[in-house]
Amino acid sequence: MNTAAIYHRTESEYAYLYTNELMHVRLRTARADCKSVSLVHGDPYELDKKRWYHQPTVMRKTLSTDLYDYWEVDITAPHRRLSYGFIVTGYDETTVSSLNTVFSS
Repeated sequence: MNTAAIYHRTESEYAYLYTNELMHVRLRTARADCKSVSLVHGDPYELDKKRWYHQPTVMRKTLSTDLYDYWEVDITAPHRRLSYGFIVTGYDETTVSSLNTVFSS
Protein backbone atom coordinates (compact mmCIF):
# COMPACT_ATOMS: atom_id res chain seq x y z
CA MET A 1 0.00 0.00 0.00
CA ASN A 2 1.21 3.48 -0.84
CA THR A 3 0.85 5.05 2.61
CA ALA A 4 2.41 8.31 1.40
CA ALA A 5 -0.75 8.94 -0.66
CA ILE A 6 -3.11 8.68 2.33
CA TYR A 7 -4.30 12.19 3.18
CA HIS A 8 -6.79 13.82 5.53
CA ARG A 9 -6.96 17.25 7.11
CA THR A 10 -9.37 18.21 9.89
CA GLU A 11 -11.54 21.31 9.65
CA SER A 12 -11.22 21.47 5.86
CA GLU A 13 -12.91 20.09 2.76
CA TYR A 14 -12.00 16.67 4.20
CA ALA A 15 -14.08 17.15 7.40
CA TYR A 16 -16.93 19.63 7.52
CA LEU A 17 -20.50 20.16 8.69
CA TYR A 18 -22.91 19.60 5.81
CA THR A 19 -26.00 20.48 7.85
CA ASN A 20 -26.48 21.39 11.52
CA GLU A 21 -26.45 17.69 12.41
CA LEU A 22 -24.59 15.94 9.58
CA MET A 23 -20.83 15.91 9.03
CA HIS A 24 -18.96 14.72 5.94
CA VAL A 25 -15.59 13.05 6.49
CA ARG A 26 -13.31 12.28 3.54
CA LEU A 27 -10.03 10.47 3.03
CA ARG A 28 -7.74 10.33 -0.01
CA THR A 29 -5.78 7.22 -0.99
CA ALA A 30 -3.74 6.18 -4.04
CA ARG A 31 -5.90 5.04 -6.93
CA ALA A 32 -6.80 1.33 -6.90
CA ASP A 33 -4.57 0.80 -3.85
CA CYS A 34 -7.10 0.20 -1.04
CA LYS A 35 -9.87 -2.35 -0.90
CA SER A 36 -11.61 -0.81 2.14
CA VAL A 37 -11.60 2.26 4.35
CA SER A 38 -13.50 2.51 7.63
CA LEU A 39 -14.06 5.32 10.10
CA VAL A 40 -14.20 4.80 13.84
CA HIS A 41 -15.85 7.74 15.55
CA GLY A 42 -17.56 8.86 18.71
CA ASP A 43 -17.70 11.28 21.60
CA PRO A 44 -14.25 11.63 23.19
CA TYR A 45 -15.84 11.88 26.65
CA GLU A 46 -17.63 8.56 26.20
CA LEU A 47 -14.57 6.64 25.04
CA ASP A 48 -14.38 4.39 28.10
CA LYS A 49 -18.16 3.87 28.38
CA LYS A 50 -19.27 3.15 24.82
CA ARG A 51 -16.02 1.81 23.34
CA TRP A 52 -16.99 3.25 19.95
CA TYR A 53 -13.50 2.56 18.59
CA HIS A 54 -14.57 -1.10 18.22
CA GLN A 55 -17.43 -0.14 15.85
CA PRO A 56 -16.03 0.93 12.47
CA THR A 57 -18.27 2.53 9.85
CA VAL A 58 -17.48 1.56 6.26
CA MET A 59 -16.68 4.51 4.01
CA ARG A 60 -17.75 4.57 0.36
CA LYS A 61 -15.52 5.39 -2.58
CA THR A 62 -17.07 8.51 -4.10
CA LEU A 63 -14.54 9.59 -6.71
CA SER A 64 -11.47 8.35 -8.56
CA THR A 65 -9.01 10.48 -10.53
CA ASP A 66 -5.91 9.43 -12.45
CA LEU A 67 -3.92 9.45 -9.19
CA TYR A 68 -6.29 9.14 -6.22
CA ASP A 69 -9.43 7.55 -4.80
CA TYR A 70 -11.61 9.60 -2.46
CA TRP A 71 -13.62 7.94 0.31
CA GLU A 72 -16.51 9.57 2.21
CA VAL A 73 -18.95 8.89 5.02
CA ASP A 74 -21.77 10.92 6.62
CA ILE A 75 -21.87 10.92 10.42
CA THR A 76 -23.55 12.74 13.30
CA ALA A 77 -22.18 14.00 16.59
CA PRO A 78 -25.07 14.42 19.05
CA HIS A 79 -22.98 16.40 21.57
CA ARG A 80 -21.18 18.44 18.87
CA ARG A 81 -17.78 16.96 19.70
CA LEU A 82 -16.12 14.15 17.83
CA SER A 83 -13.02 11.99 17.86
CA TYR A 84 -12.36 9.82 14.86
CA GLY A 85 -9.80 7.68 13.16
CA PHE A 86 -9.38 5.69 9.97
CA ILE A 87 -8.69 2.03 9.28
CA VAL A 88 -7.32 1.58 5.76
CA THR A 89 -6.82 -1.87 4.25
CA GLY A 90 -4.87 -2.30 1.03
CA TYR A 91 -5.16 -4.99 -1.60
CA ASP A 92 -1.85 -6.32 -0.30
CA GLU A 93 -3.62 -6.90 3.09
CA THR A 94 -1.60 -4.12 4.78
CA THR A 95 -3.68 -2.25 7.35
CA VAL A 96 -2.93 1.20 8.75
CA SER A 97 -4.90 3.33 11.19
CA SER A 98 -4.79 6.82 12.67
CA LEU A 99 -6.73 8.90 15.17
CA ASN A 100 -7.72 12.58 14.96
CA THR A 101 -9.87 14.74 17.21
CA VAL A 102 -12.22 17.49 16.12
CA PHE A 103 -14.21 19.68 18.49
CA SER A 104 -17.12 21.45 16.80
CA SER A 105 -19.20 24.20 18.31
